[in-house]
Amino acid sequence: MKKVYLLLAVLLMCWNGLLAQSVGIGTTNPNPSAILELSSANQGFLPPRLTTSQRDLIQNPATGLTLYNTTINAMQYYNGSAWVSIDSSANNSSGNLALVYGMETNTNPGGYAYALNASGNWVSQTLPYVNQGYKDTFSRTQLVVFGMETITNPGGYAYAFTENGSWVSKTLPYVNQGYKATASQTQIVVYGMETNTNPGGYAFAFTKNGTWVSQTLPYVNQGYKAIASNNQIVIYGMDNSANPGGYAFALTANGSWILQTLPYINQGYKAVASNGQIIIYGMDNSANPGGKAFALTAAGTWVSQTLPYVNQGYKASGIRY
Repeated sequence: MKKVYLLLAVLLMCWNGLLAQSVGIGTTNPNPSAILELSSANQGFLPPRLTTSQRDLIQNPATGLTLYNTTINAMQYYNGSAWVSIDSSANNSSGNLALVYGMETNTNPGGYAYALNASGNWVSQTLPYVNQGYKDTFSRTQLVVFGMETITNPGGYAYAFTENGSWVSKTLPYVNQGYKATASQTQIVVYGMETNTNPGGYAFAFTKNGTWVSQTLPYVNQGYKAIASNNQIVIYGMDNSANPGGYAFALTANGSWILQTLPYINQGYKAVASNGQIIIYGMDNSANPGGKAFALTAAGTWVSQTLPYVNQGYKASGIRY
């Protein structure tokens, strides 16, 4: 029995020594800065291979988690809030999706859309008739075709083509100013405005997870605008005759809406975006403080800053590359 205990003690000491050292596979001299080094002249490293749908089923992915996405044929890692493609072509292009769509002006169906998926296959979608026709917008991994009606309810239709190659539809309520769209790298928002009713409009976000998420927009007499960073979108509206002076609705990288109320200021609000953050700022030329700035951070939270009065007003810039 003593021999067994002695053997266990020796093995434990050896194991602790291994844990304190770098491990090499294919090399006897691993780099001391690496916990694991692989070396081969005729083999490669094969990471887990998942489709986008399988990837999105991972619960609470750790920051830095890495895999190969077989839907878009790219290595991806989780940056703490979103999946990012390591492949530069996946990060700096519109991805591997393409679209052809045609419209009719006086019949139903109103047209047809044909999307070319990442595998090179056509996927079709019939478009209902709308009297204003259809438009499109793209993120880097999705596309949306949306059509508008000016005299009926519903006010239109939006069809999103997902990264995994399927169409997802959304009916749009009637709004008398019609619908517009904006996109970040990973998400798309279709939003419409009303000029004389409350609610003042609707925003429908097609998230990176392939689902529609809606947001009602309160009425503001100056309407709504949109701005996007790489992974986030802000819809903001101004009112020059009421307090609060407006609202900013942020679509964060994880696909949720976050509201920021904007205090009244007599010069209204503007916006600027960097790669990862967005600032909404407004000026008042008759009061002190002279304005307010609200930043949507990369983490998806609003941070405010009071701006002292200056008689020439404020400007803004953001780094984009």
